[in-house]
Amino acid sequence: MKKILTALLLVLLAAAGCSGAADDIVIGDRPYHIDPSTCDPDSRRVIDQEQLSQINRCASERVAMVDGTPASYVVIRHGPGMDCPAGCIYEEKAAIVLPDRVAILPEPFLTDREIRDRLNHELYLALPGDVLRHAERHLVERNGQWQMVLTFDKYLEGTVTLNPDRRWEESMQVDAVPTGILTAPEAQERVLEAYAGQCQPPGGALLSTELTPLEEGGWLVTVVWEMGDVYHKVAARVDNAGAVTFPDGCGN
Repeated sequence: MKKILTALLLVLLAAAGCSGAADDIVIGDRPYHIDPSTCDPDSRRVIDQEQLSQINRCASERVAMVDGTPASYVVIRHGPGMDCPAGCIYEEKAAIVLPDRVAILPEPFLTDREIRDRLNHELYLALPGDVLRHAERHLVERNGQWQMVLTFDKYLEGTVTLNPDRRWEESMQVDAVPTGILTAPEAQERVLEAYAGQCQPPGGALLSTELTPLEEGGWLVTVVWEMGDVYHKVAARVDNAGAVTFPDGCGN
């Protein structure tokens, strides 16, 4: 049977080589482009001004300036698509579209996911996936330089300022503090307090604590105690209100 399957495979490969079908086999993404006429008017203004071709994606977001002037933040992905077998990478053109002009940015602002990850990293938080829905955005132009300023009605008090710069330190400035949400040290403290109250403490030395932000907000906290040659491990979930649960009981 093994010989028969091997022979059949060789026949199929030979047939593919003769017909040219092997050239159609691509691992990963293929280049994908859209008709620019399907883009919104603000995106088309950027495409026309910059004479962009091979459009992969157009995205436009209405963001007013601080003085109330209506504006749009536009990002156009374009080009032939690079390294497509590994996923297709396109060039990006970012712009601010105003009623009377189009201002091209040197780089796009951080995406919502990048903003959340950066805030979690800098403030030791576990912000939920929808945190940016609670942010009001305004554009500011200072001496020809553009910024996007975010103010939050939940989770954070203060401002977060985005700069069109891909350098880590320059891309975002955080002038905000958490409010009504647990930091990582606070979550760890809540878990240890809850464990001491609900379970029999193992009595060994605390070896490690690992905190993982949850998509819905809050933390997954894994604590390990060392007791000689034996390790005791417990996992807990802590929501941003401070409630602690032990999904697997008091651990093992």
